[in-house]
Amino acid sequence: MWICSNCNQKNREHRRFCMDCGTGLEGSLCAGCGFLNQLDDRYCGGCGHDLTRSGPEGPGTDPDPSSKKTSAIASPKDLETVMNEVRAEITEKGGA
Repeated sequence: MWICSNCNQKNREHRRFCMDCGTGLEGSLCAGCGFLNQLDDRYCGGCGHDLTRSGPEGPGTDPDPSSKKTSAIASPKDLETVMNEVRAEITEKGGA
């Protein structure tokens, strides 16, 4: 379930835009595993990583502190591209 950052409407998981106000539903990618989380999530739904810490292992563990790792914001178009790539790979390997 995705909560709209504009109107707080609860939206079904696969929606790209809020069903109440039309705002794009965005998320942040976990630096540890790449799982797409809601912007206000504290812990990653894919690996349990603390999303309030910097880098995959938490603060102070980034081997290159100048890289300034941050969570990437994924737009609905980015998500659609990833889903198309996943679908193509599944089809290529004989999946559904």
